[in-house]
Amino acid sequence: MKNVKPGRTVPRVCLDAGHYGKYNQSRVVPEYYESDMNWKLHLLLQAELEKLGIEVFTTRPDKNTDMPLEARGKLSQDCDLFLSLHSNAADRESVNYVVAFYQVDDHCGEMDKQSMEIAGRLSACVAEVMGGVKAHSWATQSSQDRDGNGYKDDYYGVLRGAHSVKTPGVILEHGFHTNTAQAAWLLDEGNLQKLAKAEAKVIADWFDFYKEEPEHWYRIRESWDKPDTQVGAYKDPEKAKVACPVGYSVYNWHGNCVYYNGGGECVTDNREIFIRGVQDACGAAVDGIAGPETLSKTVTISAGFNRKHPVVVAVQMYLYNLGYEEVGSADGIAGAKFTSALAHFQMDHDCTPTGHAEAWGKTWQKLLGMA
Repeated sequence: MKNVKPGRTVPRVCLDAGHYGKYNQSRVVPEYYESDMNWKLHLLLQAELEKLGIEVFTTRPDKNTDMPLEARGKLSQDCDLFLSLHSNAADRESVNYVVAFYQVDDHCGEMDKQSMEIAGRLSACVAEVMGGVKAHSWATQSSQDRDGNGYKDDYYGVLRGAHSVKTPGVILEHGFHTNTAQAAWLLDEGNLQKLAKAEAKVIADWFDFYKEEPEHWYRIRESWDKPDTQVGAYKDPEKAKVACPVGYSVYNWHGNCVYYNGGGECVTDNREIFIRGVQDACGAAVDGIAGPETLSKTVTISAGFNRKHPVVVAVQMYLYNLGYEEVGSADGIAGAKFTSALAHFQMDHDCTPTGHAEAWGKTWQKLLGMA
Protein backbone atom coordinates (compact mmCIF):
# COMPACT_ATOMS: atom_id res chain seq x y z
CA MET A 1 0.00 0.00 0.00
CA LYS A 2 1.23 3.52 -0.80
CA ASN A 3 0.22 7.20 -0.67
CA VAL A 4 -1.30 6.83 2.81
CA LYS A 5 -0.35 8.47 6.09
CA PRO A 6 2.04 6.54 8.38
CA GLY A 7 0.51 3.74 10.41
CA ARG A 8 -2.67 3.53 8.34
CA THR A 9 -3.93 0.11 7.21
CA VAL A 10 -6.89 1.32 5.12
CA PRO A 11 -6.88 4.40 2.82
CA ARG A 12 -9.24 7.27 3.61
CA VAL A 13 -10.78 9.47 0.93
CA CYS A 14 -12.70 12.71 1.42
CA LEU A 15 -15.31 13.29 -1.32
CA ASP A 16 -16.71 16.74 -2.01
CA ALA A 17 -19.87 17.22 -4.07
CA GLY A 18 -19.09 20.55 -5.68
CA HIS A 19 -21.88 23.15 -5.23
CA TYR A 20 -25.17 22.78 -3.39
CA GLY A 21 -28.90 23.06 -4.08
CA LYS A 22 -29.79 23.79 -7.70
CA TYR A 23 -26.63 25.34 -9.16
CA ASN A 24 -25.16 25.81 -12.64
CA GLN A 25 -28.01 24.91 -14.95
CA SER A 26 -26.87 23.97 -18.43
CA ARG A 27 -27.95 26.52 -21.01
CA VAL A 28 -27.97 23.84 -23.74
CA VAL A 29 -29.66 21.00 -21.77
CA PRO A 30 -31.98 22.73 -19.25
CA GLU A 31 -32.65 19.53 -17.29
CA TYR A 32 -29.00 19.41 -16.27
CA TYR A 33 -27.73 21.06 -13.08
CA GLU A 34 -24.09 20.64 -12.13
CA SER A 35 -24.97 20.39 -8.43
CA ASP A 36 -27.36 17.48 -9.10
CA MET A 37 -24.75 15.56 -11.07
CA ASN A 38 -22.06 16.19 -8.47
CA TRP A 39 -24.31 14.93 -5.67
CA LYS A 40 -25.35 11.75 -7.49
CA LEU A 41 -21.82 10.96 -8.64
CA HIS A 42 -20.27 11.44 -5.21
CA LEU A 43 -22.77 8.99 -3.67
CA LEU A 44 -22.09 6.44 -6.40
CA LEU A 45 -18.33 6.89 -6.05
CA GLN A 46 -18.57 6.57 -2.28
CA ALA A 47 -20.37 3.26 -2.72
CA GLU A 48 -17.81 1.93 -5.20
CA LEU A 49 -14.87 2.94 -3.00
CA GLU A 50 -16.44 1.32 0.04
CA LYS A 51 -16.99 -1.89 -1.93
CA LEU A 52 -13.22 -1.92 -2.41
CA GLY A 53 -12.68 -1.51 1.33
CA ILE A 54 -11.64 2.17 1.25
CA GLU A 55 -12.96 4.46 4.00
CA VAL A 56 -14.90 7.45 2.69
CA PHE A 57 -15.80 10.77 4.32
CA THR A 58 -18.04 13.36 2.64
CA THR A 59 -18.02 17.13 3.09
CA ARG A 60 -21.76 17.84 2.86
CA PRO A 61 -24.37 16.38 5.25
CA ASP A 62 -27.03 16.88 2.57
CA LYS A 63 -27.41 18.28 -0.93
CA ASN A 64 -28.86 21.64 0.13
CA THR A 65 -26.23 22.64 2.69
CA ASP A 66 -23.78 25.34 1.63
CA MET A 67 -20.31 25.33 3.16
CA PRO A 68 -17.26 27.62 2.84
CA LEU A 69 -14.75 26.47 0.24
CA GLU A 70 -11.63 26.16 2.37
CA ALA A 71 -13.60 24.60 5.22
CA ARG A 72 -14.65 21.77 2.91
CA GLY A 73 -11.04 21.11 1.95
CA LYS A 74 -9.92 21.18 5.58
CA LEU A 75 -12.38 18.39 6.42
CA SER A 76 -9.88 16.07 4.72
CA GLN A 77 -7.35 16.58 7.52
CA ASP A 78 -7.31 12.92 8.55
CA CYS A 79 -7.62 11.60 4.99
CA ASP A 80 -5.18 10.48 2.29
CA LEU A 81 -6.94 12.11 -0.66
CA PHE A 82 -9.38 14.98 -1.19
CA LEU A 83 -11.49 14.86 -4.36
CA SER A 84 -13.98 17.54 -5.41
CA LEU A 85 -16.37 16.55 -8.23
CA HIS A 86 -17.56 19.04 -10.86
CA SER A 87 -18.51 19.63 -14.48
CA ASN A 88 -17.08 22.57 -16.41
CA ALA A 89 -18.50 25.49 -18.40
CA ALA A 90 -17.31 27.53 -21.38
CA ASP A 91 -18.54 30.30 -23.64
CA ARG A 92 -18.45 28.04 -26.70
CA GLU A 93 -20.52 24.86 -26.94
CA SER A 94 -17.80 23.05 -28.88
CA VAL A 95 -15.38 22.96 -25.90
CA ASN A 96 -15.29 19.38 -24.63
CA TYR A 97 -12.14 18.31 -22.77
CA VAL A 98 -11.66 16.80 -19.30
CA VAL A 99 -9.44 18.54 -16.75
CA ALA A 100 -8.22 17.86 -13.22
CA PHE A 101 -6.80 20.72 -11.14
CA TYR A 102 -4.28 20.13 -8.37
CA GLN A 103 -2.34 22.51 -6.14
CA VAL A 104 1.43 22.74 -5.91
CA ASP A 105 3.70 24.82 -3.69
CA ASP A 106 7.47 24.55 -3.56
CA HIS A 107 7.61 23.62 0.12
CA CYS A 108 5.34 20.53 -0.12
CA GLY A 109 7.22 18.38 -2.60
CA GLU A 110 5.99 14.85 -1.88
CA MET A 111 2.38 15.79 -1.31
CA ASP A 112 2.35 17.89 -4.48
CA LYS A 113 3.78 14.98 -6.47
CA GLN A 114 0.96 12.81 -5.17
CA SER A 115 -1.65 15.41 -6.18
CA MET A 116 -0.14 15.69 -9.65
CA GLU A 117 -0.04 11.93 -10.16
CA ILE A 118 -3.59 11.16 -9.09
CA ALA A 119 -4.91 14.19 -11.03
CA GLY A 120 -3.35 12.85 -14.22
CA ARG A 121 -4.69 9.35 -13.64
CA LEU A 122 -8.23 10.53 -12.89
CA SER A 123 -8.48 12.93 -15.84
CA ALA A 124 -7.30 10.19 -18.21
CA CYS A 125 -9.83 7.79 -16.69
CA VAL A 126 -12.76 10.19 -17.13
CA ALA A 127 -11.75 11.01 -20.70
CA GLU A 128 -11.64 7.31 -21.55
CA VAL A 129 -15.05 6.57 -20.02
CA MET A 130 -16.72 9.59 -21.62
CA GLY A 131 -15.03 8.89 -24.96
CA GLY A 132 -13.84 11.21 -27.69
CA VAL A 133 -12.35 13.87 -25.40
CA LYS A 134 -8.85 14.89 -24.41
CA ALA A 135 -7.55 14.78 -20.84
CA HIS A 136 -5.62 17.54 -19.08
CA SER A 137 -4.29 18.06 -15.58
CA TRP A 138 -3.30 21.57 -14.57
CA ALA A 139 -1.49 22.90 -11.52
CA THR A 140 -2.63 25.85 -9.42
CA GLN A 141 -0.78 27.85 -6.75
CA SER A 142 -2.08 28.75 -3.29
CA SER A 143 -1.70 32.40 -4.20
CA GLN A 144 -3.62 32.05 -7.48
CA ASP A 145 -6.65 34.29 -8.06
CA ARG A 146 -8.57 32.41 -10.74
CA ASP A 147 -11.07 35.09 -11.67
CA GLY A 148 -8.69 38.03 -11.21
CA ASN A 149 -10.92 39.94 -8.79
CA GLY A 150 -8.13 40.47 -6.26
CA TYR A 151 -9.50 37.93 -3.79
CA LYS A 152 -8.91 34.21 -3.30
CA ASP A 153 -12.64 33.46 -3.39
CA ASP A 154 -12.80 31.06 -6.33
CA TYR A 155 -13.47 27.34 -6.18
CA TYR A 156 -9.74 26.60 -5.91
CA GLY A 157 -10.45 27.31 -2.24
CA VAL A 158 -11.23 23.65 -1.63
CA LEU A 159 -7.71 22.77 -2.79
CA ARG A 160 -6.22 25.48 -0.58
CA GLY A 161 -8.11 23.98 2.36
CA ALA A 162 -6.91 20.44 1.65
CA HIS A 163 -3.37 21.65 1.03
CA SER A 164 -3.32 23.47 4.37
CA VAL A 165 -3.97 20.21 6.23
CA LYS A 166 -1.39 18.30 4.15
CA THR A 167 -3.85 16.26 2.07
CA PRO A 168 -3.27 15.70 -1.66
CA GLY A 169 -6.22 17.23 -3.48
CA VAL A 170 -7.88 17.29 -6.89
CA ILE A 171 -10.78 19.15 -8.50
CA LEU A 172 -12.07 16.83 -11.22
CA GLU A 173 -14.09 18.39 -14.04
CA HIS A 174 -16.24 15.83 -15.88
CA GLY A 175 -16.40 17.48 -19.25
CA PHE A 176 -18.48 20.59 -20.03
CA HIS A 177 -22.18 20.97 -19.26
CA THR A 178 -22.19 23.75 -21.86
CA ASN A 179 -21.61 21.03 -24.47
CA THR A 180 -24.93 19.42 -25.49
CA ALA A 181 -23.57 15.91 -25.96
CA GLN A 182 -21.64 15.89 -22.69
CA ALA A 183 -24.47 17.38 -20.62
CA ALA A 184 -26.87 14.78 -22.01
CA TRP A 185 -24.33 12.03 -21.30
CA LEU A 186 -23.93 13.17 -17.69
CA LEU A 187 -27.71 13.16 -17.18
CA ASP A 188 -27.72 9.37 -17.61
CA GLU A 189 -27.21 7.75 -14.21
CA GLY A 190 -25.93 4.61 -15.93
CA ASN A 191 -23.05 6.70 -17.25
CA LEU A 192 -22.42 8.13 -13.78
CA GLN A 193 -22.22 4.58 -12.47
CA LYS A 194 -19.58 3.80 -15.11
CA LEU A 195 -17.60 6.86 -14.02
CA ALA A 196 -17.87 5.93 -10.35
CA LYS A 197 -16.67 2.37 -10.92
CA ALA A 198 -13.75 3.47 -13.11
CA GLU A 199 -12.67 6.30 -10.80
CA ALA A 200 -12.82 4.01 -7.76
CA LYS A 201 -10.51 1.54 -9.47
CA VAL A 202 -8.04 4.30 -10.37
CA ILE A 203 -7.99 5.48 -6.75
CA ALA A 204 -7.56 1.94 -5.39
CA ASP A 205 -4.71 1.34 -7.86
CA TRP A 206 -3.08 4.61 -6.80
CA PHE A 207 -3.18 3.46 -3.20
CA ASP A 208 -2.08 -0.03 -4.30
CA PHE A 209 -4.88 -1.29 -2.07
CA TYR A 210 -7.01 -4.34 -2.74
CA LYS A 211 -9.64 -5.74 -0.42
CA GLU A 212 -9.40 -9.41 0.49
CA GLU A 213 -12.56 -11.36 -0.20
CA PRO A 214 -14.11 -12.99 2.89
CA GLU A 215 -14.54 -16.74 3.09
CA HIS A 216 -17.96 -17.68 1.79
CA TRP A 217 -19.67 -19.43 4.69
CA TYR A 218 -23.44 -19.76 5.15
CA ARG A 219 -24.36 -19.60 8.84
CA ILE A 220 -27.53 -20.89 10.53
CA ARG A 221 -28.86 -18.66 13.30
CA GLU A 222 -32.11 -17.44 14.84
CA SER A 223 -31.07 -13.97 13.70
CA TRP A 224 -27.82 -12.53 12.41
CA ASP A 225 -27.31 -10.26 15.40
CA LYS A 226 -27.43 -13.28 17.78
CA PRO A 227 -24.21 -15.21 17.02
CA ASP A 228 -24.67 -17.33 20.16
CA THR A 229 -27.67 -19.01 18.48
CA GLN A 230 -25.56 -20.33 15.59
CA VAL A 231 -26.05 -24.06 15.03
CA GLY A 232 -23.91 -24.61 11.95
CA ALA A 233 -21.87 -23.13 9.12
CA TYR A 234 -21.61 -24.49 5.57
CA LYS A 235 -19.89 -23.48 2.35
CA ASP A 236 -22.73 -25.08 0.35
CA PRO A 237 -25.96 -23.04 0.74
CA GLU A 238 -28.15 -26.05 -0.12
CA LYS A 239 -26.64 -28.08 2.72
CA ALA A 240 -27.22 -25.15 5.05
CA LYS A 241 -30.88 -25.02 4.05
CA VAL A 242 -31.34 -28.73 4.67
CA ALA A 243 -29.75 -28.42 8.13
CA CYS A 244 -31.73 -25.29 9.08
CA PRO A 245 -34.13 -25.96 12.02
CA VAL A 246 -37.64 -24.52 12.23
CA GLY A 247 -37.51 -20.89 13.34
CA TYR A 248 -33.95 -20.40 12.10
CA SER A 249 -32.52 -18.71 9.03
CA VAL A 250 -29.53 -19.18 6.74
CA TYR A 251 -27.30 -16.10 6.38
CA ASN A 252 -24.54 -15.48 3.87
CA TRP A 253 -21.12 -14.11 4.81
CA HIS A 254 -22.39 -10.53 4.64
CA GLY A 255 -25.11 -11.27 7.20
CA ASN A 256 -27.90 -11.29 4.62
CA CYS A 257 -30.75 -13.76 5.06
CA VAL A 258 -31.11 -16.13 2.08
CA TYR A 259 -33.54 -18.65 3.61
CA TYR A 260 -36.02 -18.84 6.49
CA ASN A 261 -37.49 -22.09 7.82
CA GLY A 262 -40.93 -21.26 9.12
CA GLY A 263 -42.02 -24.88 9.57
CA GLY A 264 -43.99 -25.87 6.51
CA GLU A 265 -43.39 -22.45 4.96
CA CYS A 266 -39.77 -22.21 3.89
CA VAL A 267 -39.29 -18.71 2.59
CA THR A 268 -36.63 -17.81 0.04
CA ASP A 269 -38.26 -14.73 -1.53
CA ASN A 270 -36.12 -11.74 -0.57
CA ARG A 271 -39.01 -9.31 -0.21
CA GLU A 272 -41.05 -11.66 2.01
CA ILE A 273 -37.99 -12.31 4.18
CA PHE A 274 -37.51 -8.55 4.43
CA ILE A 275 -41.15 -7.88 5.29
CA ARG A 276 -41.08 -10.54 7.99
CA GLY A 277 -37.90 -8.98 9.40
CA VAL A 278 -39.50 -5.52 9.48
CA GLN A 279 -42.65 -6.86 11.09
CA ASP A 280 -40.70 -8.72 13.76
CA ALA A 281 -38.40 -5.76 14.52
CA CYS A 282 -41.21 -3.19 14.62
CA GLY A 283 -43.81 -5.22 16.52
CA ALA A 284 -46.28 -5.92 13.71
CA ALA A 285 -47.98 -9.25 13.05
CA VAL A 286 -45.46 -11.46 11.23
CA ASP A 287 -47.14 -12.79 8.10
CA GLY A 288 -44.81 -11.65 5.31
CA ILE A 289 -47.49 -9.43 3.79
CA ALA A 290 -46.98 -5.66 3.82
CA GLY A 291 -50.14 -3.74 4.60
CA PRO A 292 -51.34 -0.69 6.54
CA GLU A 293 -50.48 -2.22 9.91
CA THR A 294 -46.90 -2.98 8.88
CA LEU A 295 -46.43 0.53 7.49
CA SER A 296 -47.91 2.10 10.64
CA LYS A 297 -45.32 0.31 12.79
CA THR A 298 -42.31 1.55 10.81
CA VAL A 299 -39.92 3.95 12.52
CA THR A 300 -37.60 6.67 11.27
CA ILE A 301 -34.07 5.33 10.82
CA SER A 302 -31.00 7.38 9.96
CA ALA A 303 -27.41 7.92 11.01
CA GLY A 304 -28.68 10.33 13.64
CA PHE A 305 -31.93 8.71 14.79
CA ASN A 306 -32.70 5.08 15.67
CA ARG A 307 -29.33 4.19 14.15
CA LYS A 308 -29.22 0.90 16.12
CA HIS A 309 -32.92 0.01 15.94
CA PRO A 310 -33.43 -3.75 15.30
CA VAL A 311 -35.06 -2.99 11.93
CA VAL A 312 -31.77 -1.60 10.58
CA VAL A 313 -30.50 -5.18 10.15
CA ALA A 314 -33.50 -6.10 8.00
CA VAL A 315 -33.02 -3.03 5.80
CA GLN A 316 -29.29 -3.69 5.42
CA MET A 317 -29.97 -7.28 4.33
CA TYR A 318 -32.62 -6.24 1.87
CA LEU A 319 -30.57 -3.46 0.30
CA TYR A 320 -27.64 -5.85 -0.17
CA ASN A 321 -29.86 -8.48 -1.78
CA LEU A 322 -31.26 -5.82 -4.13
CA GLY A 323 -27.73 -5.14 -5.36
CA TYR A 324 -26.77 -2.15 -3.19
CA GLU A 325 -23.67 -3.96 -1.98
CA GLU A 326 -22.10 -0.77 -0.65
CA VAL A 327 -24.27 -1.29 2.46
CA GLY A 328 -21.73 -3.92 3.54
CA SER A 329 -22.29 -6.39 6.36
CA ALA A 330 -25.55 -6.36 8.33
CA ASP A 331 -24.07 -4.95 11.52
CA GLY A 332 -27.29 -3.30 12.70
CA ILE A 333 -25.82 0.22 12.61
CA ALA A 334 -27.09 2.94 10.27
CA GLY A 335 -23.70 4.47 9.52
CA ALA A 336 -22.09 5.97 6.42
CA LYS A 337 -22.41 2.79 4.31
CA PHE A 338 -26.09 2.41 5.24
CA THR A 339 -26.75 6.07 4.39
CA SER A 340 -25.04 5.76 1.02
CA ALA A 341 -26.86 2.55 0.04
CA LEU A 342 -30.25 3.87 1.12
CA ALA A 343 -29.68 7.13 -0.78
CA HIS A 344 -28.79 5.10 -3.87
CA PHE A 345 -32.02 3.07 -3.45
CA GLN A 346 -33.97 6.32 -3.07
CA MET A 347 -32.48 7.76 -6.28
CA ASP A 348 -33.49 4.59 -8.14
CA HIS A 349 -37.05 4.66 -6.74
CA ASP A 350 -38.10 8.29 -7.19
CA CYS A 351 -37.44 9.33 -3.58
CA THR A 352 -35.40 12.27 -2.33
CA PRO A 353 -31.90 10.80 -1.72
CA THR A 354 -31.59 11.79 1.95
CA GLY A 355 -30.12 8.51 3.17
CA HIS A 356 -32.74 8.17 5.88
CA ALA A 357 -36.21 6.59 5.95
CA GLU A 358 -39.02 8.43 7.72
CA ALA A 359 -41.73 6.47 9.54
CA TRP A 360 -44.75 5.83 7.29
CA GLY A 361 -42.93 7.68 4.50
CA LYS A 362 -42.43 7.08 0.80
CA THR A 363 -39.09 5.32 1.27
CA TRP A 364 -40.68 2.72 3.55
CA GLN A 365 -43.52 2.27 1.06
CA LYS A 366 -41.02 1.65 -1.72
CA LEU A 367 -38.98 -0.76 0.41
CA LEU A 368 -42.10 -2.73 1.38
CA GLY A 369 -43.42 -2.82 -2.20
CA MET A 370 -46.47 -0.73 -1.36
CA ALA A 371 -45.86 2.10 -3.85
